[in-house]
Amino acid sequence: MDVRAYTVGDRIKQFREAANLKLAETALVAGITASALSQIENGVTKNPKSETLFKLADALGVDPRFLVFGHHDRVAPLMRGVSLSETARMRVRQSRRTE
Repeated sequence: MDVRAYTVGDRIKQFREAANLKLAETALVAGITASALSQIENGVTKNPKSETLFKLADALGVDPRFLVFGHHDRVAPLMRGVSLSETARMRVRQSRRTE
């Protein structure tokens, strides 16, 4: 998959779906609202704040520069082995228990 051609929102959504996370779960892990994440993914928010991008990158386990630019020398362009941080996995488990 060549993610460079997509928008920031498209890349976030692709990584979220590859990690098998719901939008609400990802927002919870990132510490933002589901509405804010939806607006980013759908292109309503074209330039999310840096703080938000860092939170989302951390929640998805990717380099924030990759989310912004679609490439980075130290980041593989393919989504091989998308993995979440242990903190993110714990938050997802907790959110799934409360549903």
